[in-house]
Amino acid sequence: MGLINLGYHHIVWIVLFFGWFTLYMSRMAFSPYIILIMGEFHVTYVEAGFLTSAYFYSYVVMQFTAGHLGDRFGRKRILEIGCFMMALIALLMGFSNTFMLLFVLFFGFTQGFYFGNDRSIISYYTPKEKMGIGQALGFVGAGLGFAAGTILGGFLAQIFGWRYALSFMAAPLFMSATLIWKFIKEPPIQGGRSGCKGKRIYYWEIFKHRDLWLIYFANFFAMYPFWTISTWAPKTFLEVGVPELATASIFSSLFGLSSIPGLLIVGSLLDKMVERRVGRKVIGSISLIFIALFTALIGFGFQNQSSVWVLALFVFIGGMFNWGVFATFYAIIAEICPPEIYGTTFGFFNAIGFLSSIIAPIVAGWLKDITGSFTYGFYIAAIMATLGCIIMVMFRTVYKLRIEKPLNFRSNFTQYNVGARS
Repeated sequence: MGLINLGYHHIVWIVLFFGWFTLYMSRMAFSPYIILIMGEFHVTYVEAGFLTSAYFYSYVVMQFTAGHLGDRFGRKRILEIGCFMMALIALLMGFSNTFMLLFVLFFGFTQGFYFGNDRSIISYYTPKEKMGIGQALGFVGAGLGFAAGTILGGFLAQIFGWRYALSFMAAPLFMSATLIWKFIKEPPIQGGRSGCKGKRIYYWEIFKHRDLWLIYFANFFAMYPFWTISTWAPKTFLEVGVPELATASIFSSLFGLSSIPGLLIVGSLLDKMVERRVGRKVIGSISLIFIALFTALIGFGFQNQSSVWVLALFVFIGGMFNWGVFATFYAIIAEICPPEIYGTTFGFFNAIGFLSSIIAPIVAGWLKDITGSFTYGFYIAAIMATLGCIIMVMFRTVYKLRIEKPLNFRSNFTQYNVGARS
């Protein structure tokens, strides 16, 4: 009865919140496992960096592909397929008996089905005046899943070993797929119920707009420190004096827990800024500056062997901005792009951003191998966030803070009353 009394956009937020929770829980549980896998398979830090990046090789490819398929054949349909496949792969990974097999099975391919279609559904059903908080709430599940996966991964791996711990993650993934099947309505798609049947959609237009490319690259530079911190945080806390992997995982989970205040505060601010006719890029630029600052402070604290609690404070506060900036990007894309190409646009946007998830763990691992410290990896990540801020300032007219308006596209897109569907 509780769900019946909610607006439909609230139901969408809740179901996709849980989807993100299960996806990130299964993904981030692997971070504590790396230490055990390194010992079992006798690999170096840079090889471990390649393994953590293996997830993202196929994930990046599927972002654009799955988003485009969702635009063409149905966003809900693609989400269902992806979630069921995620659960199956999670079960199989626990049986890997070689480092190479683990590399091949890593489930980035299946999890790549989620982002472009989840963001499309939220963008389609969320009222414009609630777009900031809607995009934020949907993604808070990722932060909580990040924390839960990091904590549970450490404890379960310590008790049962990483193989059984990884297989346990399949059950919530199956549950997520079931909830999507039960509660999510299929948004209209091009050539069908969208009202644009017979009209040609020029999907290639997502590559021609300067402002879209600025958002794509700003996301790349924002994600670089995100994945540097999230991949190597457990090992970093162990090296500053935390005695056990499970305890280091608890400290590392602060990065995920910071998503709750970070996304909710930024999401609310975005909607208030729009009410005052101020552009969302202001919040995005400020967030990136603070990401750079606190990533540098993490490196400085590690270099000077600061206390665990000081380092944890830097991780938590920096994490608030790391998570919060994503709500800015999502709300901007939902505003400037038409619904018919949401999936394609969101998919390509995230594919570009997640290229940093391939690079960042390897670079930080390589620097650790040659210098004996993660410090320089954090400093480079801070520089990347600074570059992201510069790019964000260039979005639309430099120095003008007006609210973002839809882009001009060649296609004759349907003018939806966004958020009015129920």
